[in-house]
Amino acid sequence: MNEPNVKVSSLAAALADPERVRTLNLWNHEVRVLPAEIRRLAALEKLVLGANDLRALPPELAELTGLRELNLANNPQMDWGQAFPVITRLTGLERLTLYQNPGLRELPDALAGLKGLRVLHLYGCGLESLPAVVGELRELRDLDVRANRIARVATEVEGLTELVRLDLSFNRLRAEECERLERILPGVVKTYGQEP
Repeated sequence: MNEPNVKVSSLAAALADPERVRTLNLWNHEVRVLPAEIRRLAALEKLVLGANDLRALPPELAELTGLRELNLANNPQMDWGQAFPVITRLTGLERLTLYQNPGLRELPDALAGLKGLRVLHLYGCGLESLPAVVGELRELRDLDVRANRIARVATEVEGLTELVRLDLSFNRLRAEECERLERILPGVVKTYGQEP
């Protein structure tokens, strides 16, 4: 592997040259267990684990301090109570993709530790509210929470001064809530829509 920014789609290939791999794409690879050896990919910046059957994340994943992008979309068996303590230790994350995980019903307070997060995609999950912790993600620019069960958005989102886009389509927001969001987030492009 001679390229300076190596991208691979096999864990075995990544582990064969761990110092050079920047992107590992395991989308829809029927991954059920991520081995502890993932820690050897010290140069990894982007990890795509979507559309698999992961149930947990190894604690060693948190050792990838250079990781900027993590995609765990469509892992319906994931134990989010176990996964979030690992995810929230990845303090360099800028993009977190967790869409189509219906078992994801709430966001932990520890999410506030992801201070550099710019993109958060949570559409098609089981969220019933957008909690106050989201307001702590001060660098957030793109928040997609379409197709959840959200009826209320915490007032703390008012602190998201960098937010450019907020997609709340297909939730349970009433007209009054949409009007309130227009007032507290005046410069943000917001999308509302009908409940699915």
